[in-house]
Formats: sequence, C-alpha cells, structure tokens
Amino acid sequence: MQWLYESNPELPEAEARTRLAQMGIDADRAMLKTCQLSGGERLKIALAAQLYAQRPPQLLLLDEPDNHLDLPSKIALEQMLNQYQGALIVVSHDSAFLQAIHLDAEFHLNSELLVSET
Repeated sequence: MQWLYESNPELPEAEARTRLAQMGIDADRAMLKTCQLSGGERLKIALAAQLYAQRPPQLLLLDEPDNHLDLPSKIALEQMLNQYQGALIVVSHDSAFLQAIHLDAEFHLNSELLVSET
C-alpha cells in the first residue's frame, strides 16, 4: 500500500486496494513489508505504483514483465498496459502477451541482424 501512496498520495484507500487485488495482492499481503513479499508480488506492486501514479512516467522499459505472473495477474497487467498513455518498450518471448498489449511496432533480434515490423 505504501508504494501506491508514495506515487499517488491522493489515491483513495479503496481504489488502492482494488488495484492491488486486480494484480492478485490481497488485503493481508498488501500490508506486509516489501522484504516479506515474493519477487513476483514486488513486481506487481511496483508496476501498479508506476501505472497508477499521480504523474505516471512517460516511458516504461519492461523486461519480461509477465514472467512470474499467474493468469489473472497477467490479464490485469495487460489491461493496465492497454490503459497506459505513455511509451512502452517491452522485451518478451510471449507473442500472445505482446499482441494483447497492442504495441505499434516490433523489433526481432537474431544473431545476424535486427528485423523491424510495424
């Protein structure tokens, strides 16, 4: 909860709890110290804090953001990223995830060259 409040002090508590619940963080887990959370839980909360910040960042760089997420959390992440108004650079091997977040362009790397698709 503290991460969300630091990034958006005006966020009502009920909305903060709802945002975390959408990412699979229940009320009890939301009140724990960061060191008591799993890596996946910390990722979910950090993303929610940035995406729901009072002034969201204009650019997010995400490296395999869906790696440690269960299906409901992955769907919630897709929904959050689709609502995000800034630019995204996302690295992922999951083509279904990339399609679900509706990116404008894709760059594929192989050992010989960079291929761009728009």
